[in-house]
Amino acid sequence: MLHRTAFVPALVAAAAVLAPAVASAATHEISPWVVPMAAVTIDAEVGDDLLWPSTGTHSVDYMPSLDGLDLNPVTDGATMCASFAGAVQIDAAGSASASLTEAGTFYYICGNAFPLHCDNGMRVRVNVTDSAVSAPGEVKRGDWGRVKAAYR
Repeated sequence: MLHRTAFVPALVAAAAVLAPAVASAATHEISPWVVPMAAVTIDAEVGDDLLWPSTGTHSVDYMPSLDGLDLNPVTDGATMCASFAGAVQIDAAGSASASLTEAGTFYYICGNAFPLHCDNGMRVRVNVTDSAVSAPGEVKRGDWGRVKAAYR
């Protein structure tokens, strides 16, 4: 008599171990959003959210003109607060949020009484990385570790 070995449970168990973990998005709170405050740098991932839970009477303004620059909000505050040109207001008062949809460096400030509030620390740099790509030539695959890839 032939005996059949149950492979299905073993395959299901192996698939559960090998399946990449799905990273859950994080929410990064910027609080308090007041004058004066310490300028902030946040390291985030694509898919994360920024939240200003209480902006009070302050605005939250996105500064696309600074995208990609490597400005330190503490030491380069004068550069970050030099021009309000092209600012996109996220919220004027209350609460504000932004979803991070791409990798890069992004800047947010309070545009109220510009540049006074920005000069007094109401500015944020957000370094956004894509968890699928950890470095040039490397691809990160969940819990499997890093897999080298050659780019030509």
